[in-house]
Amino acid sequence: RQSTEAVKSTVQMCRQVREQHQKFQKQKERLLRELKRAENQHRHAEDELASAKMTVERLTLRYAALPHDDTSFDTEQENIKGEIDDICKASEKQDKQRIVNQSMLTNAQKDHENILMQQSDYRRDAVSLAHFASVVSNEREQKCREKMKAKARLESALEEKQRKTNEIYEHQKRIVDLEIQLKEFATMYDVIKNERNKCVNSIQVNHQKANEMREKIKLLENEIEILRTKLSTLEKDLQKKNLLVVASVIERDREKHKVEKRRTYLRELNIQEQQQSLENRNYNNLIAFAEKELAKLKKAYDASVIDRNERSVQLVERYNEEVVFQEKVNVQDTKLKNAYIESRSRDDEVRLLELQIQEERREIALSKKKLPVKRALDKELELYRICLESCQERLVELEKALENPNDPARVRFLDGEDESPAAIMKKLEQLEQRLSTKEEQSLEKDLILEQVSRLIERLSTRADAGKDDTLSLAKKVNDLQNKIKDITRKMMATLSELAIHQADSLKLQQEKNMKDVELRQYYARMEQGDPPSENIESEWQRSNELEERRKTERRTREDKEREMEHFILPGGIVTHAQPRPQRYAPDNDADIQIAKPYGSHAPFKPSEPGANMRHIRKPNPKPIEI
Repeated sequence: RQSTEAVKSTVQMCRQVREQHQKFQKQKERLLRELKRAENQHRHAEDELASAKMTVERLTLRYAALPHDDTSFDTEQENIKGEIDDICKASEKQDKQRIVNQSMLTNAQKDHENILMQQSDYRRDAVSLAHFASVVSNEREQKCREKMKAKARLESALEEKQRKTNEIYEHQKRIVDLEIQLKEFATMYDVIKNERNKCVNSIQVNHQKANEMREKIKLLENEIEILRTKLSTLEKDLQKKNLLVVASVIERDREKHKVEKRRTYLRELNIQEQQQSLENRNYNNLIAFAEKELAKLKKAYDASVIDRNERSVQLVERYNEEVVFQEKVNVQDTKLKNAYIESRSRDDEVRLLELQIQEERREIALSKKKLPVKRALDKELELYRICLESCQERLVELEKALENPNDPARVRFLDGEDESPAAIMKKLEQLEQRLSTKEEQSLEKDLILEQVSRLIERLSTRADAGKDDTLSLAKKVNDLQNKIKDITRKMMATLSELAIHQADSLKLQQEKNMKDVELRQYYARMEQGDPPSENIESEWQRSNELEERRKTERRTREDKEREMEHFILPGGIVTHAQPRPQRYAPDNDADIQIAKPYGSHAPFKPSEPGANMRHIRKPNPKPIEI
């Protein structure tokens, strides 16, 4: 309680100190604001004082410049001095107020520092008191925890006591139950002991009976072994008999098959005999028909031979005519080529002449256009000629006069006047016109020359093209000649083949005649009752023997296949070994013995010793020492 009261008192003191600090802080801020306001007023007063001094100086200067009036000047000076004194007093008051404010500010700062010192002291006291309060609270909490633990221990001890009392009660109950069970077990032990003695006696009796039964079982096993040996011998005999039965059945089937084959063979022979008789009749009819056809063919062949000879003669004649026509065609082709070349040259000449005619017509038209100018020029030319003649005559006279040294008037000035520049210009224009006309004529001639050269170039190109055409035509002619040669070769080859076929046909005709003779001989011998020829009977016998041999080989092959079918196992494996038993008789004492298959573990059956056993030495078994 004392600690809590101390803590509360310290907290209240801290609050009071904080409130005082806030008050001092507010006072400090208020004083700082007043100090700033006073400084601003002092600054304004100094500015006003400076401006007043400036106005005084300005007024003094004006006053010095103005005319002096002593009375007014004195009054104004006194007024100004009064104003200056008022201003100085106000500034002094402001200075005093500022000094007072500064002193108050310094006092407030000192008070603030003292308050801060007190605050730090109070803070230290508060921290120490808070630490003390925390220690006290920790101790109080620890005491409370210890008290709670003690209460919990007390409760657990009470519960443990109650539990132990309950366990003691339960154990007492169990002891009573166990005593009861012990009595029951004692009675049961006596009963079981009596039963055990009875069981021991019965076991001894059963053991004796079991020994007797074992002896009986051994006797029965010996009997079973004897029966098994008998059964195995009987099975072997049965298998042998089955094999004999199977062999006899196979032999019977084979004999039946042979009998059936004989019957079928006899039927086939009868059928063949009937067929051969029918075939003989058909052959006779065919031979008669063939003889008739042969006669017809002979006649047709003779006619075809005659026709073939005529056609061969005609073919040779046509070939000769074709050769003649081919030569004519070649001559005509050469003529056509020459005519074509001549026509091309004539066409070129015609084109040149047409161009020349056009050029002449154009020149005529130009000359017709220039005809009026020519007449005027001719007249002018005649005048100029007359003038020239007169000038020449005058020149001769002047030369004679000039050459005469005796003439006093030999030297004289020329008469007449110089022509004016306009006349000279006219003459120049006339001469220029003449020069332009001459130039035009020369240009026209140049154009004509260019056109003629172009025409010559075109004609040369056409001539070159004509050369190409002639070359292509010559190539075509050569190709046609080669084709004609190939055709002639083929014709000669066909003629040679035709001759070969004629020779073959003659040879076949001879063979046919020989066969006809042989056929007549065969018919003559058959009418007498003899075979057609001596070799045909041996050939017939040989063919029958070959057929019989093939049939016997087929029968033997089929018999072997049937025999092999008995030695083929279900898996497709061929074996000649003796069949082994695949089943056994069970050892039970049932009335009906049903054989059971061995399965995957069949009994071992060693093979019989062969001839190589003579190379193996018999073992010498050592005596067994017991």
